[in-house]
Amino acid sequence: MKRKLILALLAVAAVFVSCGNPDPIDDTQYLSFDVARASYYGDYYGNGCSNYILKLVHGRYDDQQNLVGPGLVLCLDLNLPASNVLGINSGTYKPLYSGMAPEYTFVRGTTSGAGELSGSYLLRFYGNEENGEAHEITDGKIRVAYSGNMFVLDALLFIDGVRYSISYRGELYIYDE
Repeated sequence: MKRKLILALLAVAAVFVSCGNPDPIDDTQYLSFDVARASYYGDYYGNGCSNYILKLVHGRYDDQQNLVGPGLVLCLDLNLPASNVLGINSGTYKPLYSGMAPEYTFVRGTTSGAGELSGSYLLRFYGNEENGEAHEITDGKIRVAYSGNMFVLDALLFIDGVRYSISYRGELYIYDE
């Protein structure tokens, strides 16, 4: 009797062990972009850093270089170590919080009382860049590297509570503002 009970318990335990816990559902959204443009603004925030606004675009342009049709613009407000050389440094960028060194950070998205969005955000546009929905980037990590002349960006960003995996590989156009 004891032997049968022990065998039955072992059989039940084996079933539970073999089933294991199911993997949690990965709710990450994946986005890739077609064009990367950055604008250099000097020490815009007065924090001793070089400030760049990096825009990654997924969409179509007309003959006048206006965005048309549906698409996405990812706007990243980056703080780099001060430099006289135009370019975005390789490295990992994290959200800027009060009290931390500003180098290798990005400014989190915020909306003013007038409804204007600043910092880092994702814009989903419909028809043109002015007709869209803006969403604040609240947290995450951005990794920048170069492979030869190719700019490589991989990021994991939290936008409106949703996790996004972002990727771009290609040329980077930089403008001195």
